Amino acid sequence: MIDLIGFEDGYTLEEATALINLHVLRKKQLVPTENANLQDLGYICGVIHINDEIEIIAKFPDVLIQLPKHKVEELLHILPDDDI
Repeated sequence: MIDLIGFEDGYTLEEATALINLHVLRKKQLVPTENANLQDLGYICGVIHINDEIEIIAKFPDVLIQLPKHKVEELLHILPDDDI
């Protein structure tokens, strides 16, 4: 049996697809500043299964990013449907 390291706490397909179309905010903007702008507001637009791990794809006005669950938790704040 082969043990996989780092994959046990990733997204399941159901978890990841439930996040599609939710808005996200880059965590660096959780502290209000005068420099906050719309470049830090995006949405989850897709899911990808790569290297035995499910990752989400988030679209921001300036970039499209692909992140595993641990990076999403580190870099993004997912806004619930009722916060929009």
